[in-house]
Amino acid sequence: MVDNISASLGQGRKGEFDAAVLGGMTNKILQLRRDVDDLLPPERIKEMSKEADEWAARQRQKLKELRGVSQQRLKASRDSQSSEDEIGRRGEVERFT
Repeated sequence: MVDNISASLGQGRKGEFDAAVLGGMTNKILQLRRDVDDLLPPERIKEMSKEADEWAARQRQKLKELRGVSQQRLKASRDSQSSEDEIGRRGEVERFT
C-alpha cells in the first residue's frame, strides 16, 4: 500500500497525478516508504506472506470443489425435471388416447 501511494507521488512529478492533493504529506510518505523498505525488505515480506498465500490457495481449491458439486447438483436437478416432464407428457397423451 505504501508503495502504491509513493509510486503515485512519483507519477505526480511526471504530471500524471495531482500530487498537490497530498500537500505537506509528500515527504512523510516518501520517508515511510524508505522506512518500510528498510524494515521489511521484499524477501521478508515474501517469507511472512507464505502462510497466507498457502491458505488462499487452499481456499481457492475448496471453492472450486464446491462449485463443481453445485454444478453437478444443478445438472441432476435439470435432468430429473426433464424426466418428470417427459413422464407427465406421456401420461397426458395416454389420457387422451
